[in-house]
Amino acid sequence: MKRKKYTFLIIISLVLFILLAAGCNGAGDSNANSSGTNDSNSGPPAGVVDAGSGTIPGSQTPDPSVDWDILNDKAESFINHMVKNEYENAVNMFDNDMAQVLDSPSLSELWEAIEEHAGAFVSFHNIINLVVEEYFICDITSKHADTGVTLRIVFDKDHMIAGFFIMDYPVI
Repeated sequence: MKRKKYTFLIIISLVLFILLAAGCNGAGDSNANSSGTNDSNSGPPAGVVDAGSGTIPGSQTPDPSVDWDILNDKAESFINHMVKNEYENAVNMFDNDMAQVLDSPSLSELWEAIEEHAGAFVSFHNIINLVVEEYFICDITSKHADTGVTLRIVFDKDHMIAGFFIMDYPVI
């Protein structure tokens, strides 16, 4: 049973990665860096801006119109819905594409697999914000009973969740 949950977790993560990758490939030149020049040997990947610490060398300053407080609160709310077993409320935060890929029962199984591996949710530990093309990313590391979990929650321009990934299980 444990193996089945981990297999399901891996499959869902891959599907979500493919969905996000397909959405991100539609904008811009893949060889252009964030300053608009074609230089594949320097700077961050095209369109990547680290909003948490200012900028990555060679990138543009983050758009000051992005309200990270709102996005971070939405990301925490999404996780809190899962902690409280309110999966339908969590799924209601998805954009149309995500809602077709990950329904409430599947999200429930995914969260149960996370908690089986990391233990029960304890608290939020850290949030890192990134901008990739037209997507806003909140990487949230949370403390659980057995280990930490870093989840990537990707928002579209309408502040709907367009991607959800398990990034890491760090020791906190």
